[in-house]
Amino acid sequence: MKGKTDYTNEVVNQIAGHAARTVPGVHSLGKANIIDRLKGGKALDAGMKSEVGQQEVAFDIDLVVDYGHPVQEVAQNLREAISGQMKAMLAREVVECNINVVGVHFEEEVK
Repeated sequence: MKGKTDYTNEVVNQIAGHAARTVPGVHSLGKANIIDRLKGGKALDAGMKSEVGQQEVAFDIDLVVDYGHPVQEVAQNLREAISGQMKAMLAREVVECNINVVGVHFEEEVK
């Protein structure tokens, strides 16, 4: 049967956000705000914007990295994780993945 399947930006961002959670050194996407903290966390699609085409997708992502992890390595691993999930789940090629590092998370010492 013929037809086409479209994906909303929200769906694409949720899949990419889930993929990001598997990457060591990714603390969060986007900066946490008071509403996120009150809700007990952040949405899977926080900190990212996407443009979805019929065969491709592009991302702009705000990233907070855990201190001690090589930032360039974390960013590259994030791109690869997202790209893999876009291919596997949506049959879309990631043509661009711009990452804006917006923070570093430092573990607080427990005294």
